[in-house]
Amino acid sequence: MPISGKTKAALIRALASCGHSGISLLAIELELDGRAVGGNCLDRCMSLVKAIEAEHEPNEAVKVLLDLAEGQLRTYSEWNLENDSNAIALRHTLELDGYAFDGKRLVPAVPGAVTLEQQISLLEAKLQELGLNVALTHYQQAVENFVKGNAEAANSQVRPFLENLFLSLCQQYTDLEFTDASSALQHLKNKGWLDNGEWNHFRHFWADIQDNGPHQGLSNSVEALFRVQVATAIARYLLAKS
Repeated sequence: MPISGKTKAALIRALASCGHSGISLLAIELELDGRAVGGNCLDRCMSLVKAIEAEHEPNEAVKVLLDLAEGQLRTYSEWNLENDSNAIALRHTLELDGYAFDGKRLVPAVPGAVTLEQQISLLEAKLQELGLNVALTHYQQAVENFVKGNAEAANSQVRPFLENLFLSLCQQYTDLEFTDASSALQHLKNKGWLDNGEWNHFRHFWADIQDNGPHQGLSNSVEALFRVQVATAIARYLLAKS
């Protein structure tokens, strides 16, 4: 599976924390001595990643970058994996790309060819195309906060994202404006736009995400990832249906 620009950026920032000596040593190990150029550590790591992509076929370049990410994650202590901003961003962007770190190595976390990151990009493009700008803003904030490790903030944005989506779709397809997402879903079912199975799935998930939102200590990255995944799937399904 490919890796996203978000993951590459997170990897570059994490590698930059190794300092000039560590970057030089890494370039030698990769047989790219002299290719990690720049006036600061961040620039040198960007040059190194670009050199890896230039010197390898795409699939091989992905393997090299994933090996680097895995190696970098192994350098973090258990505490740092949960608290260091670079470690958090690298872990979470990899999760969006379909890879999970089990403490020793990266393992596939998402089955199939379409990773969550790809689904996110497709959904963002569709929301923008349809002019659903409020929903798009909440969705982007949910993803951004998840990547940063802010589980509570991510959860708090999933709710208004789906709320605006449900209300917008109801108004578009029934010409009736609601202010309550549950009522909008019920009306979409009553009008035959949603069948009973769809309505039940969506209303139960909507009810489930009313708790453990922005309240400190009541959420975690696993729950936040689940909510982003399901919300993404629901939105893509509804927009494909529309």
